Amino acid sequence: ESGDDGAVEVVDTSTAVTPIEPQIPDPTITETVAQPELSPMFVGLFSGMTLIFGVGMLFVFGNQMRQPTAVGGQKVSGTNVFGFIFALVAVVASGLALHAVITDTFTQTITIHEEVPYAVEVPMDVPANSEVRVEEWQARIPEAYANLTNPFANDATAVAAGGALFHATDCYECHGEQLMGDGKFSAGLNPKPVNLTDPLLMDLPFMTDAYMFWRISEGGSQSPFFSAMPAWKQQLSENERWQIVTYIRSQTAETPVDEGEQAAIAIIEQSGCFACHRLEHLGRGGKIGPSWSELPEVAATRIEGVSAEEYVRQSIIEPNRFIVEGFEEASEMPSTFSETLTADEIDLLVDYLLGLPDD
Repeated sequence: ESGDDGAVEVVDTSTAVTPIEPQIPDPTITETVAQPELSPMFVGLFSGMTLIFGVGMLFVFGNQMRQPTAVGGQKVSGTNVFGFIFALVAVVASGLALHAVITDTFTQTITIHEEVPYAVEVPMDVPANSEVRVEEWQARIPEAYANLTNPFANDATAVAAGGALFHATDCYECHGEQLMGDGKFSAGLNPKPVNLTDPLLMDLPFMTDAYMFWRISEGGSQSPFFSAMPAWKQQLSENERWQIVTYIRSQTAETPVDEGEQAAIAIIEQSGCFACHRLEHLGRGGKIGPSWSELPEVAATRIEGVSAEEYVRQSIIEPNRFIVEGFEEASEMPSTFSETLTADEIDLLVDYLLGLPDD
């Protein structure tokens, strides 16, 4: 998209997208308490008896040293001094031991471990060739999944079971309560979860139940996804995964699908344009670059002597010629779309962007 005095900006999703500040959860703090195998009660009893005995001996040896001799001095002998010191040490040691038993100071160990979650940024892998990119994004389903069919298709009981599993396994934390990709952890994820209720996405030819079953089973650990999605085949049975697929399918909005719009959205998704540009009527896209929603009204007036169609087309294939006012500091839009998109794809995008609804 472009502006009065210069170029466009979309942003190469593989390099320069400004990350959203992740909302990191509170730290997880765990305590490990180690108790002695044997009861310290006998230590306490022994310490108590030693303390009483030591106090008594202190009085005995202290009195011995204070007794007068026949010549008027005090009777201080080496035995009495040694006994007094020994009794004093016994009193102190037994007192400390008794205190340790009472307070668990020496008999209980508490280890506190604080684990702070952190966001992991995973770059998108977007192949240069458009045909290869489309195939990668659609990600050919492995043979093990390709011919599978949903045993619970349109089964109301499976829908209910899948909905319960969706919440029990905390899927909503990322995908959102309404499956719109707006869960509380979504802001810190790259790529973000998609809107699973969007008919433009969910009715794409490759978005079959088998495709979703594969994605849920294997997670996001492979190209071109590389997302935080876990591999649920390790935690859920095959039937449970099919029930979740059935639940997701039941939540797709029931609205007529325009095939031209659907194809254009597919190209936009594949090219990563939603990382920067926003379509308000879909509620999708970022705000790093100019919004596309106003294009039908302003495209013809942005550059004098340049028609709306020429402006939009030029903004796609040579983005640095036009810069929208207020977005001069934004990251530059990649200039490779003339190579990575076919002429038909560019025509489709131009027609779609100039025919957006007014809301």
